[in-house]
Amino acid sequence: MQTAYINRIATAVPASDFHALFARFADRLLTAEPRLRSAFARMSAHSGIEHRYSVLSPADREDALDGGDFYVAGRFPATAERMRAFVTYAPDLAVEAIERLDLGDASPTSSSRAAPASRRPASTSR
Repeated sequence: MQTAYINRIATAVPASDFHALFARFADRLLTAEPRLRSAFARMSAHSGIEHRYSVLSPADREDALDGGDFYVAGRFPATAERMRAFVTYAPDLAVEAIERLDLGDASPTSSSRAAPASRRPASTSR
């Protein structure tokens, strides 16, 4: 049986940190619903979320979350529309993460070689 090793991990996130903007937007949407507004504030405070990133650019007006009118009060996108946006923006983020792996001139054939002894798991006795 072959053993797989994780040698590098890289991530990429969109440039815009939307968390505070999202919390303010949600708060404005719930102004007419004090009970829901209070519940959302508690959930947000206890969520542990410090950053929420988006490929969308921030809006410069209060009735929208983003500048492209993707999320507008009273007119949110359906799941299919959100998935189309994902398909549009995800490849660029994937390429960014791959570039952060700093693989240099790695070729597919180099990964098929056996791992050096120092990286092989130690044998265990049962």
